[in-house]
Amino acid sequence: YDLPFQTHRYLIEPVSGHMHLKKILIKRFISFIRQILKSSKVLPKQLFNLIKCDTRSITGNNLRKILLLTKKTVFEEITNEDIEKIEYAEISEENLWRVKLIHEITESKFGQIEINGFSEQECEEILQFACTS
Repeated sequence: YDLPFQTHRYLIEPVSGHMHLKKILIKRFISFIRQILKSSKVLPKQLFNLIKCDTRSITGNNLRKILLLTKKTVFEEITNEDIEKIEYAEISEENLWRVKLIHEITESKFGQIEINGFSEQECEEILQFACTS
């Protein structure tokens, strides 16, 4: 998309149309934990049971943060739908116009559409404004 580095966080998912990396990593982490629990090996299961509620451990701390994000009380209640509902950064109604404008300018930038009456430099300035102001 070649957007400015300072682009607002709330524009990342709507403009790209893809799930934010944070959600992808959470899904993978939960999947990894589920694989441990499905394993026939006893030791990994015991280790997980020891650390899952211990927020001093990285795993326990990550699980706690995910539980808070999904508003669940136990790990077993978390579903993929819960993870998809996590909002990386909420976009307000008054900023929805930015998404369409950014789409049009980036399409123009890559030759998919033509915007008459604006130079390439003017389009870059508008893009910079829409992404960062």
